[in-house]
Amino acid sequence: FFFFQAEDGIRDPLWSRGLGDVYKRQDKGIVPRACEEIFTRINKKMVEPDCNVEFVVTVCMLEIYNEHVQDLFTNPNSRPKGGLKVRESPAAGVFVENLSKVSVRSYEEIQKQYDVGNNNRTIASTLMNATSSRAHTILSIVFKQRFHDLQTKLPTNEKVSQMHLVDLAGSERVGDTGATGTRMLEGTNINKSLSVLGKCIGILAEKAMGKKKDAVVPYRESNLTRILQNALGGNSKTCMIAAVSPASICYEESLSTLRYADQVKQIKNAAIVNESPQDRLIRELKEENEKLKKKLGTGGMANEGGSKEEIEKLRRAFEEQLEINKLARLEIEREEERRKANSEKVIEAPVIEEEPWKGKFHIANLNEDPFLSGKIRHIFKEGNNIVGKPDKEAAPDIVIGGVGVLKSHCTIVFTEGKAKLIPNADPSAAKVLINGKLVTEEQELVHNDRVLFGSHNYFVVIDPTQPEDTNITWDSANKEAIQDQLKAVTASQEALLQTKLKELEDKYEACLLYTSDAADEGLGVDLGGRRTLQHK
Repeated sequence: FFFFQAEDGIRDPLWSRGLGDVYKRQDKGIVPRACEEIFTRINKKMVEPDCNVEFVVTVCMLEIYNEHVQDLFTNPNSRPKGGLKVRESPAAGVFVENLSKVSVRSYEEIQKQYDVGNNNRTIASTLMNATSSRAHTILSIVFKQRFHDLQTKLPTNEKVSQMHLVDLAGSERVGDTGATGTRMLEGTNINKSLSVLGKCIGILAEKAMGKKKDAVVPYRESNLTRILQNALGGNSKTCMIAAVSPASICYEESLSTLRYADQVKQIKNAAIVNESPQDRLIRELKEENEKLKKKLGTGGMANEGGSKEEIEKLRRAFEEQLEINKLARLEIEREEERRKANSEKVIEAPVIEEEPWKGKFHIANLNEDPFLSGKIRHIFKEGNNIVGKPDKEAAPDIVIGGVGVLKSHCTIVFTEGKAKLIPNADPSAAKVLINGKLVTEEQELVHNDRVLFGSHNYFVVIDPTQPEDTNITWDSANKEAIQDQLKAVTASQEALLQTKLKELEDKYEACLLYTSDAADEGLGVDLGGRRTLQHK
């Protein structure tokens, strides 16, 4: 698997094609190296005089776009509307129906086929990547070995193996990529299939560790996991390459990606040779037949009148061979015992993590994901600690990225076990909130204070001499921070309503006064003694 974050937009480890012979030799990706190794071994085997193997290599390429399987060797205008169907049979296992397969004889031919498929891939531009993959891509190389009898030239056995090179589209955050409409639907389906893949990997990892042995792996919830069913938990060997970003703002995505890869590492598959039971039985019988022929030949010599010296010599040879086999077996058993002892030591040894913040005054991050809270910690050094975003010219002591953080956002002075925060000269631009209150002047930091730097960087102050409060979470800190803002908005709205109400009352009183004056000027008396208003 080749798993990349959407923010990175890199595919170099997969292909890494360069210009010129030097780059072609030195700057190769995983696919060129793997394919060249296949044909290098084939060529070495073919030049052997007693070679009885015929090699057949075929390649196919597909993409999973919005949960529809599409053949990348087919022109997009000629593809079926609903995509290709994923089938399963007892003999072939899981396969894609009507998928194009091309026979190749060298890596250059694989490269040409890849270029055809790559031109038909679905890509689009987002805010994070100008050529973002909108689908998962799978390049499958099928390698067959057909064995023949050297004398009769008849086929005796066939071994088949498949190599799936999977380029997973990176998980996306709609807010970061700015996806809307079709792009949002594509990102939703990408995240869905990755979630199902993570679920399958998690269950397989728990099964490998002896947990949830009866749990059902949900391969059928996504076409991606359905196609890769044999590669994940079947007769296979699987490795995963995860690309992470060195940028501090991608820390959470990088940690999530590493967790994803760590679960893959827990899966244990026992790969065996891919041959049918009949072929295996024939091969074993032939090997046993050869052994019997050798034994019969040796026994024939003894029965045909061999001397006692020859028989004794043969007996000693058998005894020596038995002794050698016994010693080899004992060595294997001792090696197995040593391996088990070492594995037990590794399991029993406690995992020692470096925690330099232990016993020191520091701040720890708060995150929406509780598992990511406390993963970023900044220790206060003695004296001034400048807080700000990364700067090449003058790097701050505590680097915090994100929206609303300035190069010199604020200063934390730590002396004699006490810390105080000094805000920037312009607190409105370099916003710092402590326990939901905007800091406009120097303020002391105490244990369990919630500090907001900029727009969304929440931290909690940790005093090692005091017990940590596990009830402090990102949600509680966020509610606390926006509470005053909500009150301010409510107060401003109420003031606006009061102003409008006062204007309406003034207009109403003016209207009443105007009506009263007009009535006094045009007032008359009718015969019935009733007062009437004469309109001019």
